Amino acid sequence: MTYPELVLKRKNYNLQIPGLINPSCYDHGKFDSDSYLEPWAKWQNSIPAEILVIGQDWGGVDYYRKNNGKDNSLNPTCRNLIRLFEVVNINIGSPEMPGSSGRVHFTNIIPFLRTGQMQGDLNRILNQKLINEIAEEFTAPLISIVKPRIIITLGTVPLRAVLSIFKIKPQYHTLKEFVSGSPLNLDSGLYLFPMYHCGSSGANRNRKLELQKQDWLRILDKL
Repeated sequence: MTYPELVLKRKNYNLQIPGLINPSCYDHGKFDSDSYLEPWAKWQNSIPAEILVIGQDWGGVDYYRKNNGKDNSLNPTCRNLIRLFEVVNINIGSPEMPGSSGRVHFTNIIPFLRTGQMQGDLNRILNQKLINEIAEEFTAPLISIVKPRIIITLGTVPLRAVLSIFKIKPQYHTLKEFVSGSPLNLDSGLYLFPMYHCGSSGANRNRKLELQKQDWLRILDKL
């Protein structure tokens, strides 16, 4: 499968999950006329890419409309992600002015939008089994297309989904243990670095940004 074929598959996907909407169906696809799997890829979309960053889901329809289908540099996740990539000496620029390192690709396990609030527990909409099924539909082929050497997951949901794709039984119980035990060898020459989500709630409540920077230093050994 090619990337344009995967994008077309997502655009034509018959989504029947309350609380989620396909970008191609929102506002008559006004902000989904380009060839991206989901909105985050508009920031970093190198193919092939050395690093594939996998988040949970992009956000809600209000934020999507307000920012014309793209991210905003004022978003805490965006600001913190820029700082974290500086730790590994990669300039990703900003959503408005992407850096052109040619080394990074962004995606989310769920390539759809929330119809409610932007933030919150995705498991209130989907259980992990259904999340894993969606990951098989979209993230698994994307990994084959992008051919990364490093996968970075942000948070527990994408971590579990990636482990499911590679049929790996979790060897740890908590995200803290996964981060401390990283990297995980997924395949020959492919490493998984589980990381904390760097949004405002994650960086303020789960793990401070300065500590996350220390976690990201682990990645340098595989670059």
